[in-house]
Amino acid sequence: NLPMNNPIKNRAQAFFNLEKDTSSGARLLMYKESIVQFKESPLLGNGFVTYGKKVKNKYNESEFSGIDKWKKYEAYKKGYHAHSNFFELLCGTGILGILSFYGFNLYLFYLLVKNRKYYRDLCNIGILTFLCFHLYGISDVTLYMARVTEIYFYVLGTILSYILYSKNFIKKEKDKNEDKVI
Repeated sequence: NLPMNNPIKNRAQAFFNLEKDTSSGARLLMYKESIVQFKESPLLGNGFVTYGKKVKNKYNESEFSGIDKWKKYEAYKKGYHAHSNFFELLCGTGILGILSFYGFNLYLFYLLVKNRKYYRDLCNIGILTFLCFHLYGISDVTLYMARVTEIYFYVLGTILSYILYSKNFIKKEKDKNEDKVI
């Protein structure tokens, strides 16, 4: 049983208590707005980094009232992105963008899992990096965090480059040895 002032317990309670003025409630409004924006241009989206620009012009602050006033202000006036990689890409880049981004990332994940048998430690680091980036991206837009995104692609790129280079090098050495035997 966690004490009342435990930060993890407080965050979990806030996450599931969407009726009160919580950041989770504001995020839900952002996600709903992202879907509305997606429906305006489902194939290509409205353009990368446009969620905030579109939403700020759409709502008038005088319309905000009641218990949702704070959440609406956070979601529609203060927010510059949709607080989720998925929803940001959905409204900004549409179906083509979201399929491209997640298709490419799933392919990177597949390569890490496929090569885990021979490069266990490296692939585990890559898988952990993948999971951290994408799990954090559920509730924030890691794509706008330049250093986070750079490190993500740098780590995965370095690991996969090493694996592919090693496999190619081993194959060439094996082919050389076979040529000497003949």
